[in-house]
Amino acid sequence: MRFLRVLLIALLVASVLLVVSRGSWEARLERSNRAFIINLSVGPIWQPPSIPSYDKFKNAFEDLPIAMPADSVIKRVFRFDTAVFELICFAALSASICGVLYLGLRKGSSDIFLHYALFMAVGVAGAAVF
Repeated sequence: MRFLRVLLIALLVASVLLVVSRGSWEARLERSNRAFIINLSVGPIWQPPSIPSYDKFKNAFEDLPIAMPADSVIKRVFRFDTAVFELICFAALSASICGVLYLGLRKGSSDIFLHYALFMAVGVAGAAVF
């Protein structure tokens, strides 16, 4: 069972690395009490995409004025909600792979770490369905 523990930890570390290496970014033009959002390219956390110009927002949204108003700010934002969702999905998938292998290979012995990993994966899948 030791190799299943190592496999689970390796899959969880790989999940974290995968999520931070392909993060989702967006640009926000904040103006008074309104926000205009453009999705940016997917990229790693340590190398964010460039902040788009006002012209990109003007092309995407027809109700913006020709020139950028003084009270407007353009920000680049990392989408933490998407990253957390992807990490939960990858972690549940990793736990279910190792949990199913654990159920098939345990032969009467039990491993509390793998047992809890399997039940957490079942819980996440059940929460997603219902």
